[in-house]
Amino acid sequence: MNDDKLYRFDYYLSPACPFHINFMQYEQASETPTVLDIHKAIHFGIITSGTITSRICDTTLKIDEKGCYLIAPWEPHGTLRRSAGLGIILIGWLIVSTYPYMLYSSLIPGACLLTACCIRR
Repeated sequence: MNDDKLYRFDYYLSPACPFHINFMQYEQASETPTVLDIHKAIHFGIITSGTITSRICDTTLKIDEKGCYLIAPWEPHGTLRRSAGLGIILIGWLIVSTYPYMLYSSLIPGACLLTACCIRR
């Protein structure tokens, strides 16, 4: 994994479309580490099949089927290896407020915003 450079990803989330849901399926195993990336969205990943070995900051994690992980905004992370048949449901969301009570109130009305523009495959 290349530690010299962080890649910034933009999921084009906004208060009008604060979520993205993505299902990723990898048929072949990979032993090639990805780059470290960062983004302002929170990521919650659920492993539906297979195994992934990832690096989050300075910690290496092996996550099996039915395991999950949470990536905080701007937290450097990347994949070290994937098993054949790896399936991941990746849910990302944009924090629209720094105050917890406002965050919760923004999530409930925001649920109606899960339209085709917010769901990606």
